[in-house]
Amino acid sequence: MAQYSVTFQQIKSAMDTLNQLAGDFKNAVNNLESTEGQLCSMWEGEAKDTFDKAFKQDKVQMDNFYNAIIAYVHALEQILTKYQTTEAANTEIASTRNYQ
Repeated sequence: MAQYSVTFQQIKSAMDTLNQLAGDFKNAVNNLESTEGQLCSMWEGEAKDTFDKAFKQDKVQMDNFYNAIIAYVHALEQILTKYQTTEAANTEIASTRNYQ
């Protein structure tokens, strides 16, 4: 079975990168939404309504994707917190052991 080894700093760096990319994605989606609104204001008819409906459906999926990334980052934060707590407890146990 394959094994993976990562450091605390590697996970923290990945979290920072994911947060940055998620923010960039959110900004791009907001720009798309603004552009879509401008297009819809210049246009009438069934094609506009169909386009607007399709965009709004896509927007829901874009928001879901963004939320999934943020949820993943939060899960990583919880994992790191638990790891640090356990590591500190293990260090404390190891440093205070006493043979009698």
